[in-house]
Amino acid sequence: MEINEFFRTGEAEGWLHATDNVNMIRVNGQNQDQRVYEVRIDKLHYNVQNGRIATFITRYEMEHGALPTDTEELDRLIEGMIEDDNPQRLKTTKLDIKAKGQQEVAIILSNGIVIDGNRRFTCLRMLSREEASPRFLRCYVSPTPTTRRRLKASSSKSSSAATRRSTTTPSRAWWISTPGSTAAR
Repeated sequence: MEINEFFRTGEAEGWLHATDNVNMIRVNGQNQDQRVYEVRIDKLHYNVQNGRIATFITRYEMEHGALPTDTEELDRLIEGMIEDDNPQRLKTTKLDIKAKGQQEVAIILSNGIVIDGNRRFTCLRMLSREEASPRFLRCYVSPTPTTRRRLKASSSKSSSAATRRSTTTPSRAWWISTPGSTAAR
């Protein structure tokens, strides 16, 4: 989805809200002010090209065959993988978010793919189910890259299998880096 359409649609339908927070971040090697948004988590999805997720997916495909075609079913599968990967760290993050709210801003693409903040996203999904109430991910929103060149520049951490899998969802935001971010600088 084109970024302006993402903002218009999200605001009109109530699943996206601009916050008053604006932070200085690096975009294409330049410092820029970037607004922080809150996006309802049911509008977001995991990035299948994230390094750990891509490794899990490759292993899953070898053991079970094709991935689920339903996006929500795939998200549940990936959520389980993230939970199993480091349950103690996930529990700590979840309790921290429950007590203090989300402190670190995530990064998403305008197609709803989370490219930085999968653990936070997972915790918010879990809390939303436990509390039976919608949760929002605090994030920067970046345009969705559409060229293979941008994809190749995204991250050396993505596996070759994951790179072949999709041409629209990079594993890291190569054009944005924030303090504490795992994105390339």
